[in-house]
Amino acid sequence: MIKRTIQSTIRESLKKYSTMILQVTKGFWIAMDDLSCKKGYVVYPGDDAYPIAENVSALPLTDVDKILE
Repeated sequence: MIKRTIQSTIRESLKKYSTMILQVTKGFWIAMDDLSCKKGYVVYPGDDAYPIAENVSALPLTDVDKILE
């Protein structure tokens, strides 16, 4: 119940950003390399998950728990 309430509140308060264009910065790639990450995620307040680059995905805030799967 609390999780749904938080997700709903966050979704409504960030709804205005759902049409923004996601960009991965140079710092993101440097951090991925420095930390030897196999996967990277850009979490955003939209509704759809989609690939940004090889091993990097855009992930809706409501699906952030899938990162730990």
